[in-house]
Amino acid sequence: MTRTLKYQIIKDWLVDQAADPASRKAMPSIRQIRKHFGVSLAPVTRALQELEQEGIIERRQGASTVASNRNRTINKPAEDGTTAGTIVAVIPDYPAEVYWRICHAMEHQSRMVNHELQIYKFDHTLDMQDALRFASSQKRIHGMVLISGASALDMTQLQQLADVSFPVTLCDHLFEYDHLPDNVTILTPDARLTGELAVKTLYEMGHRRIAYCRNEPKTDQGDQKLAATLKTARQLGIALDKRAVFSTAIKSWSSSMEAAIDLTRQAIPLIQELGITAMSYQSTPGAFAASQVFYEAGIKVGKDISVISGGDYEFARYASPSLTVLASDYVQMAKDAVDLLVNKPQDTPSLIKYPPTVIKRNSVCQLMES
Repeated sequence: MTRTLKYQIIKDWLVDQAADPASRKAMPSIRQIRKHFGVSLAPVTRALQELEQEGIIERRQGASTVASNRNRTINKPAEDGTTAGTIVAVIPDYPAEVYWRICHAMEHQSRMVNHELQIYKFDHTLDMQDALRFASSQKRIHGMVLISGASALDMTQLQQLADVSFPVTLCDHLFEYDHLPDNVTILTPDARLTGELAVKTLYEMGHRRIAYCRNEPKTDQGDQKLAATLKTARQLGIALDKRAVFSTAIKSWSSSMEAAIDLTRQAIPLIQELGITAMSYQSTPGAFAASQVFYEAGIKVGKDISVISGGDYEFARYASPSLTVLASDYVQMAKDAVDLLVNKPQDTPSLIKYPPTVIKRNSVCQLMES
């Protein structure tokens, strides 16, 4: 393997690292990179120098290397000094870590494909006509990424998407449709597999009496996750009493954490009556918030009751105990959302699902099988 190839492999790896939002705090150090690849200093230095010149990273004297967040292109611009085109991202103006993670990855990937990314934020209700008007007004618009939150698109909005001349990706979309416009692609976590893996993880740890907390607004994805949870529990012979499915009506902009707190507090007597040993929460913010309710009731998470949830968040690893989660790759989803606008293969399906990964931490304990 030549030195040039080594440095290019390191460079490509660092580009992928820069797509992670955590890279804005710190990228891997030179020592970590050398240890990871087993190389000398020279190829690492060359890779870092080129990435800094291309605007992917910023090297700070006496401090860590971080991913660049400057709004400029990474690849060499065209001769006239412009980017290849513009991508518009339409996102809810809502304080959710997943949206921040997706936005960072989209900004990074847009620069990688020499495109400018313009952000359009909306409050509570999406005005599709206004969002499309904004997108259409951009110079050399090549596509739009839409995150609609916990609200489904109606027939009028789907027709509005069908009428535009550019492609649209629905990123982290929580709904499915019988008829989707040809220019629209849905990217979403695999909710069925998430529900299935959550139950199997608890089963492998010896749990035979579990409960489910639906602490998010009603969506197709939420329905699929609950259905998969119930089905897998039946197949494995796990007791999941109908009364142990805790749910309430939550609006799309309501707090999933407050919903989980209220549902868990109301459920404590039934949890104790049924001898529940594990709880599966639809989302991790809810599991995090509910831990306080268990603490107040004298129930120790990770010992007296196990907790598992969907979605990995930075706070999940720092919770006490740290939370076991089913994590979907939102960074890859966001990168694909951009790439499909720039170069969409003809055989691309209209619905792309991203399988979860189980991240085992301390909130799920091992029980002895009875």
